Amino acid sequence: METPKRPLTKQRQNVARLLRMMARWWDGWTLRQVAEEHGISRQRVHVLLMSVACTRKVRDLADTDGTDSGHRARADHVDRAWELLSHRIAHRLTPRQRGVLAWRTQGLVPIDIARRMGCRVQTVHDLLVAARRQLTRMETSGLRRRNRQDVPTLEPIDIEALISNVGPHGHP
Repeated sequence: METPKRPLTKQRQNVARLLRMMARWWDGWTLRQVAEEHGISRQRVHVLLMSVACTRKVRDLADTDGTDSGHRARADHVDRAWELLSHRIAHRLTPRQRGVLAWRTQGLVPIDIARRMGCRVQTVHDLLVAARRQLTRMETSGLRRRNRQDVPTLEPIDIEALISNVGPHGHP
């Protein structure tokens, strides 16, 4: 597993822990074994692994008998995946998008990720691009919302004055 070059923040520590769980899951460990190693409940391990699309169905579809291609992802791709996965709004990505990013942070290339997720290589590329775009779009829309300085403020409406000016047929 690739380690980030920057010091680990709390968010990055949690991501690193999740990556270790994913690696154990891929190696065939049971949820109970992973839970014992990390000192948490089996149910919590199940929820965490599901958050990155590591499910029994994916495991059944995946090519677990084959070996990895032997290629490693470029360091800048791994770093970018770390940034995206540890982003403050990464929880809003789909489980498959988070899963692809998580496998990428471990230095895997798309062909190996596709094999582990039981999908096509093009799907892996699409998920990586979608995750990057979605996080960028959500962050910029959040910044725009916070930075609106010129939003006009409305004066409170005097309901009583409006009602008293209305005639019997609803017209003033």
